[in-house]
Order: sequence, then structure tokens, then C-alpha cells
Amino acid sequence: MKLSLRYLIIFMALLSVVLTMTGSIMSGSRVSKDSLVENTLEMNRVYAQKIAHSTETFLEETIDTLSYSANEIAEYFNHENGQEMMMDEVERLSEQMSTFNSVAVMSKEGIVLAISSKSSRILGQKVDSEGGIQALSERKPTISNPYWTMTDRLAVLISHPIFDSSGNFLGSVAGTIYLLENNILNELLGEHFYQDGSYVFVVDGEGNIIYHPNPSRINESAEKNPAVKETMDGKSGVMRLVNSQGIDMLAGYADIPLTNWGTVSQTETEIALRPAIDMRQEMILKALPFLVVSLLIIILIANHISKPLEKLGDYAENSLENGSYKKVKNIQAWYLEARQLKAALVKSFALWEDKVNYFIYQSTTDPLTGLANRRFMNE
Repeated sequence: MKLSLRYLIIFMALLSVVLTMTGSIMSGSRVSKDSLVENTLEMNRVYAQKIAHSTETFLEETIDTLSYSANEIAEYFNHENGQEMMMDEVERLSEQMSTFNSVAVMSKEGIVLAISSKSSRILGQKVDSEGGIQALSERKPTISNPYWTMTDRLAVLISHPIFDSSGNFLGSVAGTIYLLENNILNELLGEHFYQDGSYVFVVDGEGNIIYHPNPSRINESAEKNPAVKETMDGKSGVMRLVNSQGIDMLAGYADIPLTNWGTVSQTETEIALRPAIDMRQEMILKALPFLVVSLLIIILIANHISKPLEKLGDYAENSLENGSYKKVKNIQAWYLEARQLKAALVKSFALWEDKVNYFIYQSTTDPLTGLANRRFMNE
């Protein structure tokens, strides 16, 4: 199959338009995706730091409140109605502060001296939970890692030591947050749950989840999550990662120095990039009319360019036919190459016509007399 100049021009011009348009759409889509990724990472970083700061401020205020109560309770140890006064104080703390699911006072031996009515059944028992033992052994303000309580609840314990006026250790006042029940972390962090696939979760110093929008994930180990590993090292930042569920995520993370906890705010990459995909589809749809118009213009121009050359080619191929010379002279050659080819053909046809006339004259005329010879007479 032989391609004509018209189709070659249309093909090359259309290919150029399509490649240019495709390159523009792809580069625009790439820039948009990079911008969305960068903005989403930065948004999650700022958000994670905000949550970390809010959580740390809340915990500091909680410890300050427990410190005040510890000073009050220290005076009750030698009072004849001390236990009743301790019960009043823990009830006051429990009612005044929505922070804790339960509040208790423990002696230095680990005996529960007072506890809010919600958990009264362990009153007088010896503490054997991890959080309680940690609070009594460290004898300083403590925020425990998640542990199972004496009532078989997953909890975090926030405690403050109790010292008398001489600095002797008397015990500890502690508030418990039950992680699998309604608690202050849900109220503090739950309002930040997004509806676009983004969410925030909190891990302890060992990488165990202590807050997650999906309660079934609480106490699950997220240590393999790269962002969680960074928070366990006390770092803050951003990264693109594949989480423990195998989902590509854009994450911002921050540590909480007071507790060695970490907050991670992350968004599914697919959801974050959806605007770029929508934009690319819209660009393609809006470009189609321009592509059609461009194709029509290309066809018109290609016809206009190829028409003189096609006629010149046809007349040159059929140059022996009568009238070819006049037809060539009448062709409208409107650009340089066509004019040059037309001039060459006109000159060639003129020379050919002169030569033919000369040979005809030579073959039909007597060279001596100049009269027509027998060949001419026969003809």
C-alpha cells in the first residue's frame, strides 16, 4: 500500500497533536499528584503534632490534678475518719473529672484503701495489676502502658505518689482509663476522625495501639508500621508507607515525650490522589473537542498542501497526453516547493515539445529542396 502525501501529512500532524496533548495531560496529572501527596503528608504531620500536643497538655493537667489530691489525701492517713475522707475524695475526683473510668487510693503495701463506686468490689484487696505495681514501685507521677486490671479490663493507669510532710512514701492515688470502654481518649481523639479515609491512632512506647477509631484494633501491636517505629524512637515527621493492613498510606507522625506515646495521622494514598484522577479525566473530556477541531483543520490544510503536488504528479505521469502542458501551467502552486516543481515541469514540457516538433519537421521534409517528402504526403 502506497501512502499519499495527504495522509502522511494528516498522520504526522495528528500524531504531533496527540503526543503533545498526552504529554501535557500526563505532566499536569503528575504535578497534581505530587502536590496532593506533599500537601496530604504535611497536613497529617501538622495534625499529628496537634493531637500529640493536645494529648500531652491533657495528661499534664491530669497529673497536676492528681498531685493536688495526693497532697489532700496525705493528711487523711492519720485521721480517724481517714478512709471515709479518702472515699469522698476519690468520688469527688471521679465526678469532677470525666477523665477516669475509676479512681483509687493505694497504700504503699498495695492495698486498695479507697475506690470510686464503679469498682468498689476490689476495695481492700491487694493490687496485683501491672499498672498498680508500676505506680507503687516507681514512686513518681506515672502513666502506664496498657495492662489488664484486676477486673479484667484493658486499661491505662495515671498515678501520683502520696508523701507525708516528712517525705515518707504513703501510697499512690491513681485514675484508670478503660481502653475498650467509653473514655476520655475517645472524646479527645474521636472528634478528629475523618470521613475521607483519614484517621488518627495512638500507640504506647512499645508500639501497642491504645486508641484507634476501630475499637477492635486496640491493644493490637503496630510495631511493624514504619511511622510507629519512628515515634518509638522519639521522632516526628512524614512518610509514605504500607500499613499493617497492606494499604498504601500517607502518614504524619509525632511523639508525646511525657509518656513516650506516639500519634499517627494517615490517609489512604488512593483517596488522597482521587482529585488528580478526576482532574485528568476532566482534562481528557475537555480536550476531545479541541482534538476533533484540530483534526478537521489538519485535514483541510493537508488537502490544500497536497492538491497541487498531486496534480503535478498526475500530469507528469501522463505527460504524453494532449493538453498536459496547458494543464500544468494552470495549476495554482501557492507555496515555494510547488512553484519550483511547476516551473521545472513547464520548462521540461516546453523543451520536450520543441524537440518533438523538430524531429517531426526533420522526418517529413526533404533536406535538399525543403519541400514536404513522401512520408508527409502519405500521412
